[in-house]
Amino acid sequence: AFELDGGAQRPIEPVAQRRGLGDARAGVGLALLGLLRAGIAEAAALGYGLYRALRPAIQFESAMADVTKVIDLTADGQRGLSAEILKLSTEVPIAAKGISEIVASLGQAGVVAKDLPEGEQIALFRDLARDAAVMGVAFDVSAKQAGDALATFMAGAGMTRAETLDLANTINFLSNNMNATAGNVLEVVRRNIAIGKTAGLAANETAGLAAALLQSGAAPEIAATAQKNLLNALTRGAAASKRQRDALKELGFGATDLAKRMQVDAASAITDVLDRLRKLDDAERGGVISMLFGEESKSAIAPLITNSESVAKALRLIGDETERPTAMLAEYRARAATTENALQLLGNRMNEVWINIGSSVLPTIVELAEGLGGITEVIADWAAKNPEWMSTILEGLGLVVAGLIGSRVAGYAASSVMLAVQQAQVAFRVAFIAMGAVAGVLGVSIGAVAAAVVSLGVALYALVRYWDQITAAIERAGSAFDKFMKREAERTPGALGPVGLPPLETPPRPPRPGVGRPRIGRGDDFGIIEPPLLPMRATGGPVRAGHLYGINEMGRELFMPGASGSMVTARGLLDAVQGAAGLTLARTGLTRTAGVPAAGGAAPNITVNIAPPAGADARELARIVRREIEEAVRAARQGGLHDGASLA
Repeated sequence: AFELDGGAQRPIEPVAQRRGLGDARAGVGLALLGLLRAGIAEAAALGYGLYRALRPAIQFESAMADVTKVIDLTADGQRGLSAEILKLSTEVPIAAKGISEIVASLGQAGVVAKDLPEGEQIALFRDLARDAAVMGVAFDVSAKQAGDALATFMAGAGMTRAETLDLANTINFLSNNMNATAGNVLEVVRRNIAIGKTAGLAANETAGLAAALLQSGAAPEIAATAQKNLLNALTRGAAASKRQRDALKELGFGATDLAKRMQVDAASAITDVLDRLRKLDDAERGGVISMLFGEESKSAIAPLITNSESVAKALRLIGDETERPTAMLAEYRARAATTENALQLLGNRMNEVWINIGSSVLPTIVELAEGLGGITEVIADWAAKNPEWMSTILEGLGLVVAGLIGSRVAGYAASSVMLAVQQAQVAFRVAFIAMGAVAGVLGVSIGAVAAAVVSLGVALYALVRYWDQITAAIERAGSAFDKFMKREAERTPGALGPVGLPPLETPPRPPRPGVGRPRIGRGDDFGIIEPPLLPMRATGGPVRAGHLYGINEMGRELFMPGASGSMVTARGLLDAVQGAAGLTLARTGLTRTAGVPAAGGAAPNITVNIAPPAGADARELARIVRREIEEAVRAARQGGLHDGASLA
């Protein structure tokens, strides 16, 4: 085959050949795209791996920046301290970042003299950091909390390292034998260690009083406030308020004498004050506590008074010299032997490797970041000076990205369409087989079954599609029927109105000859053929909404009530009223039978003779009976038809 090309003929490229070339081009494009994706994924993986490798070094560098800010060391001293911190992190289950926070707290508190040689300063920082790390693990508190507490004890209370370790052992021993955690006792002591020392308490006695206050379940903040108020009240001396002096006088103390006694034997003085408070009457004790220590401290101090054993127990524990001096170290060893701490140590050792590797790379990264920063400044300046070029470049990039996304979406859409077609083919085959099976069972052609299925489908579709219109039409028809029944009820009121009496039920009476339910296919006494099994209510009886009933008045009529109720004849109403109210009703002048008016529509003439029971109000009974009779007469005149609805 040939085609014209500018008047010359050239062979037409076969379709298969064209398709092959297209597939080859597409394959090359996909291969290039795959290489691009692989390169991007590889670069992302390398970048993420580099970030994860350098992250410990970056974090440690930031932590050491806080250390060097408060500790004045040379560059070699800083490197030596960093090395000691990293080495310590492989010995205790606390990360290098946490140990650096401990060292920063100690350096900020100034617990290490700056006039010492750098080597001695680094060694002392290392030993104190190890003590704080052991305390943090044993007390189950953070490294920073332990470092702050250690710095407070040494700098705020002027304690030596040995005294601090002894206090830590005491706190741990108290928590093991009283209802108080080591962390809570540590927090109360950290807040009040200086106040306790001023009041004459030793550090261990301050810890014992804190544990006794926490024994009753008070929060650390409440216990710390109560301990501070208690010590201040007993040591105020001449500066005590009048209320405090009156309270101490009632206990048998002088404010100045008690303050002097606190400096000699504070523990004994506190115990004596609590014992005398305990001896007061219950009604008097609360007021004395409030005057002496303050209302906010009553909840924590009152248990000390009622439970005298708590303070005595704490004082006995701090005097133990067998287990107390090594309590914290024993607790640390028990906790360090757990799997969690073993894994923490393993992680610390791995971080040490990455920190050492990353530390040698970080300077290069800093230089590279500074160089890239210069390049970005050049690009930013060029973009600010050439906004048209930047707009064109961004539009081009947007088109490229949109094209890539559009091609991918189109591919997904095509795949979805093909899948839908395949599923439709399968469904059609299944439906065809099913219709064939139904046709075989019914003995009809498959075309008839298909037509029936289509008709049913159309009907169901119409029902679903126009369901709102159908239901609206049904509602309109129902509303019109209700309005019609309401108009009929207003035109023909029922025999009973809302007169305040309970509804009266007339017992069923046997039908008169010729009246009632006739046999099928025969005329009744009025010459009308009644529908089969139609209930009759000529003599009254219950009726249900929406059902047809026969009534026998001026000729056979059919009645369909709008609501359930009862039909009552005038005669039945008169009999019921006479029996229920104890009245004698003499009826005269009636010119019709069975409640039918005489010719001309004249109302029946009714004479009412009342014989009320003893004590009854004759006027009220007469008014009620007269109203009932008038309703009965009106009902008899209008047909006596009542559909059970409530009529005004």
